[in-house]
Amino acid sequence: MRLSCIIHETGIKGLEYLKEIEPKTFERLTQRIGGINTYNLMHAEAYQVNKLPVVFSSWFEYRNYLFEKLVPPTKRTIFKKIFDTHTTDAEFKEDIRSILLNGCRLVKQDNKRINAGLAKLKGEYNANKSK
Repeated sequence: MRLSCIIHETGIKGLEYLKEIEPKTFERLTQRIGGINTYNLMHAEAYQVNKLPVVFSSWFEYRNYLFEKLVPPTKRTIFKKIFDTHTTDAEFKEDIRSILLNGCRLVKQDNKRINAGLAKLKGEYNANKSK
């Protein structure tokens, strides 16, 4: 079986399940990777983007500031390709999370887009099935 790394931006959610479903495996993981339990406990809160810092007047301004200060020039093209299509505060908040997580592959945003498409297809399928 092929397994994905559990300590990356989308796999980290699995730690919550691992702790509940396989506590012995989780314990071995905490012994092998220092700080993994702390990360598991704090991840949900650490990268939440809920309150706009007072020095910024908009989420757009904050996102652009972080983009300029935190994203290495070699990775900016990757971020910019997606960021240029975003226009809402919700999208700007996702962009900020991607910057803070250094998610230069934008996996979370791709997953969100794919899941929205799948939900739409599921809704269309269910509507056609009930006819």
